[in-house]
Amino acid sequence: MRLTVAVKGMAPRPHLFIHGDADRTNPLEDSRELLAAARGWNEDEDEDSPAELWVVPGAAHLRAYALEPHAYRDKVVAFFGRELDGTNK
Repeated sequence: MRLTVAVKGMAPRPHLFIHGDADRTNPLEDSRELLAAARGWNEDEDEDSPAELWVVPGAAHLRAYALEPHAYRDKVVAFFGRELDGTNK
């Protein structure tokens, strides 16, 4: 996937990937590969990594917000709040 090359080049900048596990347009594995590229090494959990993947159960392509609007908002606001305040935690 060419996009992984671009994402890897942006590491270690913060990334939030949101993917529905019912997505039939793009496989979940694509987002896992992007997460690994953003982390620059592998997809294992790393508390110091500013990259994360939120998998939304039951969400089809581009339907995460429609399915889980409050959780979506909370996740995105928390991500930007954490990354923009400089603490990264």
